[in-house]
Amino acid sequence: MGIFALLSLLSFVVVFILGNFVFYQDRKNPLNRIATVLCLSLAGWSFVEFELRLAHNFETSYYPWMASYHIFRVMTVAFVLHYILLFTEAKLLKNKFAYILIYTPTLIFVFYHAVIEPSGKYVSIFVPLIRIWAYGTLFLSIYLCFIYYLKVNNRRKKRQAKYTSIGFSIVVVTNLITESLLPLFQIRIPNLTTTAFTFTTALVAYAIRRYRLFILTPVTAAENIISIMSDSLFLVDARGRITSVNRGASKLLGYKANELIGKPMQIIFSEEKNETFSPRKMFEKIANMKTNALSEVETVFKAKDGKRIPISLSISVMRNEDDEPQGIIYIGRDITERKREEELIKHMATHDSLTGLPNRVMFNDRFALVMAQARRNQQKIALMFLDLDQFKDINDTLGHEAGDRLLKEVADRLSQLLRKSDTIARMGGDEFVILLPGITRMEDVDKVAKKILDAVQKTFAFGDRKLHITTSIGIVIYSDDGEDTGTLLKKADIAMYKAKRHGRNNYQYYVRDMKAES
Repeated sequence: MGIFALLSLLSFVVVFILGNFVFYQDRKNPLNRIATVLCLSLAGWSFVEFELRLAHNFETSYYPWMASYHIFRVMTVAFVLHYILLFTEAKLLKNKFAYILIYTPTLIFVFYHAVIEPSGKYVSIFVPLIRIWAYGTLFLSIYLCFIYYLKVNNRRKKRQAKYTSIGFSIVVVTNLITESLLPLFQIRIPNLTTTAFTFTTALVAYAIRRYRLFILTPVTAAENIISIMSDSLFLVDARGRITSVNRGASKLLGYKANELIGKPMQIIFSEEKNETFSPRKMFEKIANMKTNALSEVETVFKAKDGKRIPISLSISVMRNEDDEPQGIIYIGRDITERKREEELIKHMATHDSLTGLPNRVMFNDRFALVMAQARRNQQKIALMFLDLDQFKDINDTLGHEAGDRLLKEVADRLSQLLRKSDTIARMGGDEFVILLPGITRMEDVDKVAKKILDAVQKTFAFGDRKLHITTSIGIVIYSDDGEDTGTLLKKADIAMYKAKRHGRNNYQYYVRDMKAES
C-alpha cells in the first residue's frame, strides 16, 4: 500500500467518524445534518480514491470507479456551499429557489459523469466548467465564512468561523498547488484534496472541543434562546459599558450591535443624566437585598431616532465564584401596547365616551383641586350648569343618532370658547358643567355666559338638515354660594331651572331666595 493510498484511507476513516459524531450530537439541527451529509460524501470520495490508488492508477482504472470519484467530488463541493450558507445564517436559504441554485449545477455534472461520459459522448467543455464551478463555489464559501467572522458579535461563533474558513482555505490552496501550480513546473503528484480535508476535519474537531461547534449544550441552548428572544437583552460590565446585546435590543432601538457595544448603558435611557439604572446604583441596591435581581422596574428607553419607548426592566447581577459582582444583565420588555391600553382604560374611566369631555368623576377631582387652589390664593370660582333646551324633542323626532351628533357639536363649540385653565365636563344626557377659576370680576363671568348662549343658538347643519337649539345656564360662585362640590352643583341646578322658567336661552345666578322658590 502506497503512502497516498494510506492517506486516502486515513481521510475516509477520520471523516466518516466525524460525520457520525456530529449527527448524534443534535439530529434535528439542520447544520448538523448537512455537515453529516458533507462528511459522508467526502468519505465516499476518499474511499473511492483509496480504491483507485490501491488497485489501479487513474489513467487505466475501471470506469465506474472513476465516475464515482468525480460524482462524489462535485457533490462534496455543493454540500460545502450549503453547509457554509447554513453556518453563516444566510437569509438566502429562506428562499426555496436557493436550493435550485446550489444543486442544479451539481446534478448536471453528476448526470454528465454518470451517463454522458460513459456513453463515449465526451464533451470537452465540461471539464473546465466543472473546475471553474468547483473553485468558484469554494472561494465563495470561504468569502461568506470570512464576512460572517467579521460581522458576528458572539465570540464563540467568531472562533468557529475562523477555524472553518482556515480549514476550507487549506483545501482550496492544496487543490490549486497539486492540480494547477505544480503541473506548470512539470511536477506531478496525486491530488491531495481529500488529505487536505482531513486537516480541515482536525480543525473542525478542535472547534467542536474548544468552541462547541455542532454541540447543543445548556450554554449554547441559552445563547440560541437569547439570540431569538423578542425581549431586549444587554450585558453590562462593572464599569457600566455594554459588552453584548441580542437581536431584540438592536431591533427595538434601531442600533446595530457594534453601535452599542462599548458604550455606557445610560445611552439608551431617555434621560442622559439618569443614574437610576447605573451599575453602581444597581450593585448597591441589590447587594442590600436578599435577591440578586430586580424585576418589573418601569423606565423609558431612547431609540436611535429619539423615540421614547416605555419598558418593563428586569435587572440581575452576574457574580463570580467569590460572589463578587462582575456585571449586570438588563432584560427589557416593550410595554408600549400595555401603556396605551392603560391610558385608554384610564381615559374611558374619566371621560365621556360620546364627546370626549371629562365625565362626572374627573370633574369632581378637578373641582376639588381648583377649590383647594382658590382657598389657598383667596380666589373665586364660577361654576356654570348648562342644560340644552327641548333636547328631548330632537331625540324623539329625529332619533338618538341626530341627538348624539348634536351633543358632540355642542361640546366642540363650548371647548373652543374656554381658556386652558377652564374645565368643561358632560354630566350626562344634555347637561354640561363649566369651571372658571381665578375669577376677579363678575363681568367676566357674564361675558363667558353670553358667548356660550350665542355659540349654542347658532345653526347646526347636518347635511341638508338644519337644527336650532338654545341652552339655559345656572351660575354659582365659590365660595359665596358654598364650599363643597355637592352644594354648589345643587345650587347651580336650581339657578339653571330658574333660567328655563324665564323663557330659556338665558343665564341666572343663584340667589338665596331661589331655594325657597324651588
